Amino acid sequence: MIRRPGAFETDLFEQAAYIARDNIDAAERLVDSVEATLRALERMPRLGRVWRSPAGRRAEVRHRAVNGFPNQLLFYRVIDGGIEALRLLHAARDLGRALSDGDSSND
Repeated sequence: MIRRPGAFETDLFEQAAYIARDNIDAAERLVDSVEATLRALERMPRLGRVWRSPAGRRAEVRHRAVNGFPNQLLFYRVIDGGIEALRLLHAARDLGRALSDGDSSND
């Protein structure tokens, strides 16, 4: 599995830190659930649905809710030998804008 070292890791840290302000256990569960979701996607990369942004399809970017955290969406791309994790975003965000700002297209 390949993870984007910048945006994805920053998203994970920020989401966990935000949740930890009120509930450290929930923040730890989020991190564990993200890892479990990534492992599942690594085994079956087409589990997620293709993301269709308002601007149209973006280079086969897919998304899947994090196990146990339905509002946390993991955006990724299928690559040879696994997946590339692109972003971890809360469903309430402007997803199209966040994905554009994070330059997840690379196309």
